[in-house]
Amino acid sequence: MMKTILALTDFSESAENASRYAFELAKRVKANLILCNAITVPLTEPIPGGMVWPMDYDSVITQSKRALKDYANLIVDTSGLPDNAFPKVSVKAEVGDLSDLVRGAVLTARVNLAVMGLSGAGDMRRFFLGSSTRDMIDTGQLPLMLIPKSVKFSTLTKIAFATDLSTADFEAIQSLAGLAAAFNAELLIVHVVENGAGPERTGKINDFIAQLKTEINYDKIYYKNVYNKDVEGGLEWLSEHGQVDCLAMIHRPHDFLDRVLKGSHSQKMARLTELPLLVFPQGYKAVVC
Repeated sequence: MMKTILALTDFSESAENASRYAFELAKRVKANLILCNAITVPLTEPIPGGMVWPMDYDSVITQSKRALKDYANLIVDTSGLPDNAFPKVSVKAEVGDLSDLVRGAVLTARVNLAVMGLSGAGDMRRFFLGSSTRDMIDTGQLPLMLIPKSVKFSTLTKIAFATDLSTADFEAIQSLAGLAAAFNAELLIVHVVENGAGPERTGKINDFIAQLKTEINYDKIYYKNVYNKDVEGGLEWLSEHGQVDCLAMIHRPHDFLDRVLKGSHSQKMARLTELPLLVFPQGYKAVVC
């Protein structure tokens, strides 16, 4: 089955960097690439005299597609790809909500992975986490790779997956093994043991490792405990000291109040990470790419 990666762009610096990352990733895994822009505009725009006039949506979409095609031509030309090579790059622009546009693309183009940019860690928008990023994490129907704007593409040699020892994680791990295999990369399964964890955790870890070896068929898979006061601290330590090229985790929905006050582990890591962060929706079973 043909693989497709969706690069989400708002034409910002971080989005352009993520699109280049998506292009290089698509080249390595022999996938097609769609550059995608969701156009958020008011229903009407004011004109002199206090009247309003319907906005020309067709014109806005045409301009967006033209900009996307110009950028597609730029990244293809600079890569020097022969005509018959992957990725084939196409563009998609629509007026509306980003999550709705992505949902439509998943249905029509069988997209395997979405890629979007993150602003820098020192940027206040990163501190609060932009609404588009937060919505994509919350409503995503396919894996979402978030690229900090300081990160340039390099071949993946070690991918880490953070687990809470749930056997439901095996579906995402098996999917991730396909991506690791495309790069002949190590797949490191990581569990953060928080301070104060009791002896019952040891038995759960041993059971998880035994089942992992049985259910996941990949010869470069390893397991590691990271000891820290909390999950985010442990994953930050791993990102800085574990020689990891990409961090993956599952987004588990929280109730409304918890999302407002604390956010999920994946949302917190999106604010903190300096690595590509691959977020799986809960229950995802298909291949990544």
